[in-house]
Order: sequence, then C-alpha cells, then structure tokens
Amino acid sequence: MKLSTDQIIQIKDKKGIDPLPDDYAALANLKEVFGDQTLYMTADGLHIWEYVDVAGAEGQVIIALKVASWANGGKTDLSLHKPQLTDVTIKLDDVPVAEAVNG
Repeated sequence: MKLSTDQIIQIKDKKGIDPLPDDYAALANLKEVFGDQTLYMTADGLHIWEYVDVAGAEGQVIIALKVASWANGGKTDLSLHKPQLTDVTIKLDDVPVAEAVNG
C-alpha cells in the first residue's frame, strides 16, 4: 500500500526505518514490479506494509510483508518471491481519514 506521510513518520518513530527515497536508483524498476507501494529495504530484504485485522486491537494495525530477499551475501541482488508475513506490526495512531486516504 502507499503510505501517508503520517504513517511513514509513525513507522520511523516506532521502528527506526525509512522508506526508499524517491531518488533511489532502482525505485522505478521496483514500482514496475510492485506498483505504487511505499517500499522499505532492510537487512532481510525488501518489504511493503499492509493492513491486518488483529483481534481485540483498537485502531489500524499494519504488518510488514517481505516481498524479496537478498540473493547474495553482498546484498547487491534481490530474489523476488511471494509476500511473506513477518512478525513486525505497528498499531497506527489515529490520523484524520483524509490524511490516511490521500496522504
């Protein structure tokens, strides 16, 4: 999913990670494959975020999905695969509906 500015800030505040910058060399190629997603590169590989239903949780919760893993030890090549659930979830603080939809 394409994250709003507020959601990106919350992920940064809660997990200490930033999305790939707009000037990332391979971003256009990655968007051809994954669509208009907010992409995060970590030591584990490439991740996107999706909403998830969590029993008893109030508000919105998102989970990181790993969509590509590093294909080599030098972390220079990615191997695409079906999205894999991770154990990384974030409960989003309330944001105005317009910001969550349009951000």
